[in-house]
Amino acid sequence: MMDARTLLAVCGALYGAGLGACLFGARRESPVWRRTGSVLLRAGFVVQSAGIYLRGLERAELPVANTFEILQVLAWGVVAVDILLRLSSRVRLPEALVCGLAAVLSCAAFLRTGWDGAPSGAISGDPWVGFHVTSVVLAFSFFAALALNSLAYIVQHAALTGRRPGFMSAVLPPLRQLDQVGGQLLGAGLGLLSLSLAVGFAGLSNKGGEPFTLKLVVAAAVWAGYAAVFALRRREKLGARGMARACLALFLLALFSLWPATEVRRTPAPANGAAAEVRP
Repeated sequence: MMDARTLLAVCGALYGAGLGACLFGARRESPVWRRTGSVLLRAGFVVQSAGIYLRGLERAELPVANTFEILQVLAWGVVAVDILLRLSSRVRLPEALVCGLAAVLSCAAFLRTGWDGAPSGAISGDPWVGFHVTSVVLAFSFFAALALNSLAYIVQHAALTGRRPGFMSAVLPPLRQLDQVGGQLLGAGLGLLSLSLAVGFAGLSNKGGEPFTLKLVVAAAVWAGYAAVFALRRREKLGARGMARACLALFLLALFSLWPATEVRRTPAPANGAAAEVRP
C-alpha cells in the first residue's frame, strides 16, 4: 500500500494531466478531452483526500503542521470548493484553472524537503486550535477559488474588450456570472477568516511569542484587505474588474501569511512544558 507522500505525489500528477487535457480539449473543441480533464481532476481529488487522511493518521494530528501539508490541504480545498459550487448551484469555476492551481500547489509542496518537518503534536489535543486551523484552511481555500475566478474575469474582460477572444475565452463563463461568483466566494472566505481571527485573539494569543504576534499582524492585514474590497464592492465604489485585480493581489498576501505560521511552529515549547502553538 502506498504511503501518504506517494499518494500526494500521484495526485499532483493527476492534476497536471487534467490541466493538459482541459487545455487540449479547449483548443481542439473536443468534449471528450474536456470530460477526460474533469475525470482526472476528480480522481486527483479522491487520491489527495486519501493521502491527507493517511498523513493525519501517520502524524496523529491535523495534517496542517508544516508548509508541505498546508500546501496540500490548500490544493484539496480549492477542488473541494469547486465541487461544492457545482453541487449547490449552477456556478462553475473553469476546470482548467482549478486543475492548474491544484497542480501548482500540490507539486510545489515537494520543492523543499525541509518543508515536510517532523510532527509536533501541538494541535492534536486542543479543540480550539483545531477549530482555528480548520476555519483558516477553509477561508484560504475560498480565497484561492476567488483568485481563480478573478483571473478568469480578467482574461474574459480583456478578450471581450479587445475583440480578440481566444480558445480560453470560449470556455470561460460570462462576466456577469463571474462577478456574482466572486462576491459569493469573497463573502464566504471573509466570514471564515473573521471567525478564525476571533478565536485566535480571544483564546490563543497568550500561547505565542514574537512569531505568533507577526502571524496575527499579517493575518489581520489579509482580513483588512478583503474586508475593504468587500465593503467597497457592496457600496458600488469598486468595479468588478478592480475587485478581480485586488483579490488576485490579496491572495498573494494571503500566501505570504503562511510564512509567519511556519515560524510559529519553530518556536520552542514554553518552560512549563506546554506545547508551542501550531496554527496555519
